[in-house]
Amino acid sequence: MSDLLVEVDEALKAERLEKMWQRYGGFFIGFIAAIIIGTAANAGYHTWKVKQDEAQTAQYLEAVASGQYTPQELNTLASKLHGDFKHLVELQAAGLALESGNKELALEIYKRVAAATPADRTYKDLAAFMVTLHDTDLSDEERADKFTALASDEENAWRYQILLEAALVNATKLNRFSDARMQLTDILEGENIPDTLKQKAKSLDVLYALEEKNVE
Repeated sequence: MSDLLVEVDEALKAERLEKMWQRYGGFFIGFIAAIIIGTAANAGYHTWKVKQDEAQTAQYLEAVASGQYTPQELNTLASKLHGDFKHLVELQAAGLALESGNKELALEIYKRVAAATPADRTYKDLAAFMVTLHDTDLSDEERADKFTALASDEENAWRYQILLEAALVNATKLNRFSDARMQLTDILEGENIPDTLKQKAKSLDVLYALEEKNVE
């Protein structure tokens, strides 16, 4: 395809379009038309997307300008937004709901983001993590198992934070110190892990090693 583009350029410069037509026929015309249409469509979409983003940003800034906004207000605002910005505002609303003690609203929002389609999986994975962390209907064993399942996906951006929570539940709630230490080992042996997270994992591993001996 790159050779064809070079040849098109040479033909234009040498005014040999007739020769190009004889060689490539309808394909040549179709190829040029596709480039023109694709470029125009892309430019049109980009202009529309910029306007959409600007409008959404303006709505958000107006809503939070006073600093006196509730999770319900953010949740309502999110329903009027689209794409990634919608999910970001939803997550902010859920976090604010947790801070204010409205766990029911927070869980409702987190569950909605976790099930959203289409949506960036970073937001979906975070929402699923938060649902598992805060859902009081889950037993300790169910929570630990759900954390383990979420952390088994190596593409999960929150994997190491989830492993830490899984280790905490396994050790402090279920006395499954061996399982907890395996999860901590995954953190300690992982790459590009924040130092604070590794330090927590290291300290807990020392503690759980002692507890494991006591159980034996």
